[in-house]
Amino acid sequence: MKRLVPVHLKTFLMARIHLTRTTSDRGASVVEWVITTAIIAGAILGLISLIKVLVAQRMGVIQSDW
Repeated sequence: MKRLVPVHLKTFLMARIHLTRTTSDRGASVVEWVITTAIIAGAILGLISLIKVLVAQRMGVIQSDW
């Protein structure tokens, strides 16, 4: 299950790259691809930050119980 997300992400990015290379309107496609990539990167960074905060909170609870 851990490899499922990277496989889907790789497939999505490969499809986007193929679409960018095969269309005649490359300028707009490149801008669209950059925006899509920025949104995905922002979502991943947000998720990582959320996980970090949740782990730190849980670690504080565990330490206070000892």
